[in-house]
Amino acid sequence: KNLEENPRMSGIAHACGFVGQTFRGDCFVGRVYDDTEDEWRRIDFSLEDVRADAPWVLATKKQRSNRSSSDMGALANMAGMKNAGNINSSAM
Repeated sequence: KNLEENPRMSGIAHACGFVGQTFRGDCFVGRVYDDTEDEWRRIDFSLEDVRADAPWVLATKKQRSNRSSSDMGALANMAGMKNAGNINSSAM
């Protein structure tokens, strides 16, 4: 598919330190709580949470500053994705 770039999602990724990463088409961002035992639930994710100065964005950017730009590809490989630049619903 030749989907248009999603500038909002790409901007969030860039603010988090994933410079050069682009996202295309519709994207979903959410937050969950998982105690790695038996509790898993969705948590509110407000418009304030998508600001470039949101605490989670700043923390992620700080973590990213010590990593390479290829980490997103490494993460995709760990998840079993064959082409991280072309993920679609059938790959999930």
